[in-house]
Amino acid sequence: MDDRNGPGYTAIAVLQDGMDCKPDDQSADYSEIQVYDRARRRIPLERINKDLLLSALRFVVFVVQYILMLQLFHVELNLADAICTTCVLFLVLAVIPTVPLADIGVRGEAGLQLFGLLTANTVGIIATTFGIWFLNLILPSMAGSLFILGIKIFKKQQSK
Repeated sequence: MDDRNGPGYTAIAVLQDGMDCKPDDQSADYSEIQVYDRARRRIPLERINKDLLLSALRFVVFVVQYILMLQLFHVELNLADAICTTCVLFLVLAVIPTVPLADIGVRGEAGLQLFGLLTANTVGIIATTFGIWFLNLILPSMAGSLFILGIKIFKKQQSK
């Protein structure tokens, strides 16, 4: 199997090229842009296209989840407004730094501020935000914890 197709290859290539350039090197040909450019050139175009396609697909899935939740909680918006506002919400959430305990509060407030410009259904907006948070963060965490716990219990039973 080619190493360039493994997970995390992009990050490893950038880190490796970053280590090849010494930070104290003040030569005219050194710049961060050149480091990233060299790393980008080492990554096969097929890999870049595949990663971009998967990222776009993931984004579309999250937008569709949000739209469906908004409809489930009777938040009356036309489709174009809902899609655009959801995209802006994702941008805001990506930019705002949060700690895990405050994440739901920040998400709820951001959703309320943005969707509140278009509708008065605050309960539906908060329920949508909580539902997305629960569906995409809490359920996978619980499933992963149960999976790991199940593996540990299964190993203990096998060793007896």
